[in-house]
Amino acid sequence: MTGAFDVVTCVDVIEHVERYDAFVDELLRVAKRRVVFGTPNRRAEFTNPDARPRTTAPAGVELQGAGRILRRHASQIDWHFVNGAWEGPFTISRTPTDSTQSLVPALVPERRE
Repeated sequence: MTGAFDVVTCVDVIEHVERYDAFVDELLRVAKRRVVFGTPNRRAEFTNPDARPRTTAPAGVELQGAGRILRRHASQIDWHFVNGAWEGPFTISRTPTDSTQSLVPALVPERRE
C-alpha cells in the first residue's frame, strides 16, 4: 500500500542489502513523510567506488557512497551524524566530523497526488 506509514525507519539494514535502489524505492513508496536510515560510517579505504564494501563482512556505508545512492531517490535529504569515540560520549551534528561513527539520513518522499 502506497503511503501506508508516516515514518519508516531502517537501522543497520542497508549495509546488508545487495539491491540498494530497489530497497530504497520500496521504503519511499510506503512512507508518507520520511524514511530514516541509520548505518555505521565505513571508512573510504574499505569501500569500492560503487559504495559496496571491499570485504565480505558488512561494515556500514561510507558517506559519499550513501549520498550517491540516496540522491538517486530523493531530492530532499536531511543529514545527521553521530560523532564520538566508540565508548562515547556521543554528539549529534548536521555535518560529519573526523569522529563520525554513524550516518543518519532522513529522506523526504516526493509528494504524490
